[in-house]
Amino acid sequence: MILGIGVDLCSVARISEALYRNSDANQLISDSAFCQRILSKEELLELSTTQHKENFVTKKWTAKEALCKASGNGMIIGFNNITIAHEASGKPYFKLNEVATDAINKAFGIQSFSTHLSISDEDNMIIAFAIISI
Repeated sequence: MILGIGVDLCSVARISEALYRNSDANQLISDSAFCQRILSKEELLELSTTQHKENFVTKKWTAKEALCKASGNGMIIGFNNITIAHEASGKPYFKLNEVATDAINKAFGIQSFSTHLSISDEDNMIIAFAIISI
């Protein structure tokens, strides 16, 4: 049974602006306050080896925003409590820590759930679709 559906569409340019706002020109993107706030520790490590950093961060933001919309409780989950990981095939999935898991369980009054994620990009736009189900 589907409990929640969320979708988000975001331009890479919008996230790039947030990445560099209030940043020193020599500062690493991964050290920006924005990245520290929205990326998990795993994602911050992955970011350091990623070639297209703005695209990487935009995909993470968009997927997490879609999940928060599906949960119905907005950004209360805390984006850095959510990791976007990939199966060997490249399929993305949500890895939630205990804080995020508890927030979703509480939002729906349930004990366990499944999540589903699809991400797509075209030119400068990223779209993500998230489903929470039992």
